[in-house]
Amino acid sequence: MKKVLVLVVIGLFLMGGVAWAVGVPNLLGLNWSQAEALLAPLGLSIGSVSTAPSNIVSIGLIADWTPRGDVTVGTAISIIISTGPGFTLEVPNLVGLTLPEAETALGETCLCLGNVSYLESVIPAGRVLSTNPEAGINLPCESTVNLIVSAGSPTEMACFRVPCFTDGPP
Repeated sequence: MKKVLVLVVIGLFLMGGVAWAVGVPNLLGLNWSQAEALLAPLGLSIGSVSTAPSNIVSIGLIADWTPRGDVTVGTAISIIISTGPGFTLEVPNLVGLTLPEAETALGETCLCLGNVSYLESVIPAGRVLSTNPEAGINLPCESTVNLIVSAGSPTEMACFRVPCFTDGPP
């Protein structure tokens, strides 16, 4: 599917002459070359360039720009290039915690619980076996941490499903 950019060109009458206005396109997440290629046919150019951290846009890509909306042809668009996440947190060691304890620990660091998978293990059921990413890795705030949690051993799991009898049925 091709993306089609529809631009509305409006004639403005200023001081007896005609000045053309064009809509500034969305530049979010583009690199410098892509932005130039998009702006040039509209009669726009890249003006001042600054940098700022962004938890949304990858390093080296456009995180913001001004002005927005309709501008006069010939306008220089100021862009802000992402330097990557501005605030990172270390993934805490969650191994051995229960699932509710792990959720609480993540919440205290502003990291989010991602996918939870269960794996048979000799470790008691409900205990965290591992995380992805691992403890000690730095992540931007609101990143997700996936957990693998013990489902218990096959014997332990069978005892939860069906009553276990050590001396035979009653």
